Amino acid sequence: MKTRLWFLVVCLAWASAVACGDSADDGADVPDSGHDSGPPEALPLAYTGAFTMGETIPVEHKCLESVLGTGMGDNISPPLEWRGGPHETQSFAVVLFDTRYSRFHWAIWDIEASVTELPEGIPAGFEVADPAGARQRGGAPAHFNEYFGPCSDAGATAGVYEYRLYALSEATLGLPMDVTPDDLQIAIDGATLEMTAWSGTPE
Repeated sequence: MKTRLWFLVVCLAWASAVACGDSADDGADVPDSGHDSGPPEALPLAYTGAFTMGETIPVEHKCLESVLGTGMGDNISPPLEWRGGPHETQSFAVVLFDTRYSRFHWAIWDIEASVTELPEGIPAGFEVADPAGARQRGGAPAHFNEYFGPCSDAGATAGVYEYRLYALSEATLGLPMDVTPDDLQIAIDGATLEMTAWSGTPE
């Protein structure tokens, strides 16, 4: 009887040890509850400006005069802000474009990917201090390396102007000071990942 009792105690002890061991092994095999969610989803390129989309561009941001009329505006570049864009974005560019005449007015490029705004009133000059490293080009001889704002047409039906924002795959376009508007647009188009536009009319 004592022998059977001792054998039962030994068996129970062995079974308990095996069960504990299995439990520990199971715990070791359970994967970590934490998980890598990957990079955040890229946001669509979004734009805000100094005026309401589709409405009249404020007089301070219009050109000083046009070929067909005078007394337009103050020719001060508007403040612009944006967010989003593809993960591959290396820089931004902004192009002011007259859609009625398919005419280039102004561009600023080589804007670092970390920058999300342009200040109002960017001074003249090919090299831009704010945002640092950016370059600009005007579309008229009198505004060769400065902002050239939207113009009214002295009573003619006003066209639509677009401030086009480009997310680019290149950190710098490597363009010279005397780049032509056509060559500049070709370089921008060739590096474009995504584009959106903020539009308005001069009157």
